[in-house]
Amino acid sequence: MASLKVGINGFGRIGRTLFRQALDRSDVTVVAINDLGNNPANLHYMLRYDSIHGRLKHRVELREHAAADKDWTVTEIHVNDLPVKVFSEDRLENVPWNELDVDIVIDATGNGRNLAHARAVLGESVKRVVFTNSPNAHVDFTFVFDVNDDAFDPDRHRVVAASICDAVGLAPIISRVHRRYGISGGFITTLHPWLGYQNLLDGKPSSTEFKERPDIYEASTYQVMGRSSVGTLIPKSTSAVAAIEHLIPAIKGRLRGMSFRVPTDVVASGVAMLELAEPTTTEEVREFLRTTVRPPYSSYTEEPLISVDYKHSEESCVVDGKWVEVVNGRMLRVVTWYDNEWGYSARVLDVVQRLFESDQVGTA
Repeated sequence: MASLKVGINGFGRIGRTLFRQALDRSDVTVVAINDLGNNPANLHYMLRYDSIHGRLKHRVELREHAAADKDWTVTEIHVNDLPVKVFSEDRLENVPWNELDVDIVIDATGNGRNLAHARAVLGESVKRVVFTNSPNAHVDFTFVFDVNDDAFDPDRHRVVAASICDAVGLAPIISRVHRRYGISGGFITTLHPWLGYQNLLDGKPSSTEFKERPDIYEASTYQVMGRSSVGTLIPKSTSAVAAIEHLIPAIKGRLRGMSFRVPTDVVASGVAMLELAEPTTTEEVREFLRTTVRPPYSSYTEEPLISVDYKHSEESCVVDGKWVEVVNGRMLRVVTWYDNEWGYSARVLDVVQRLFESDQVGTA
């Protein structure tokens, strides 16, 4: 089978993690990146050195040379002597993905405008565009392994979303529980590490999303996200429930959720309190989850671990079996752990590979 060529749009936390993981996979090659930073030297530096994931264990060089018969300079990051073109375009469709023979473009920017213009990227080379969020519009399908991967239709689904880390970290288990016992209602609480746009000291919220779409957040969330992220737990609304219900329409309207932004660098946790339609016991649910998880998309452990122990875990989610408990036969608590950068990025690349394989079969 041919080698998959990927372009990454947005070279932030997820973009760089995708790049790092692709370097250790034989089935994916990154050939181009685009980032608004317009500072290739800094992109090169941030790729080589990462405070969470460590120093990159590959030879990396930044090179520039004059384009043939052109009056501009070509910038490339060479990893083990393989060139990766670097661009700084503010529009997804302005990057010459097709000229570079890119098969699939991954948009890791979170920019809503790119969603609206994704189809302009599709062409002779680019067959699919994948977004690392959970939009309701402009995508053909939201793809999460161990939840709805069997519903993917390669003939219809060209612009695809890989959902968000919280949904990928909870939906596989919620879906499995609903299929077995039925879910009448419940609450979801996520504990999510801080993000780069949070403030060190109290001030105005700095997230681009808050600036562009303040209407989609409660006023209280907008306010608390301007508070200091150091040494505090910040309660806020969450998009996790909407993302999970989008993946599992049968439980739409039955869940409520909130999140705490916590002062840790990586690894999130999800706590689901679920009212079951069928009665069960703690022992029965533990055995059901232990024997039906589907590595690497979901796994199960009863080891006494803490968040840092799940760092660089490539599973979508890990059920913490010692905290699985049933009260009065129908109230179930499930706790999951997930590396919101590493595990999530592993699934994005798996989605990309699945899409590519479907295109190869279609052209064979």
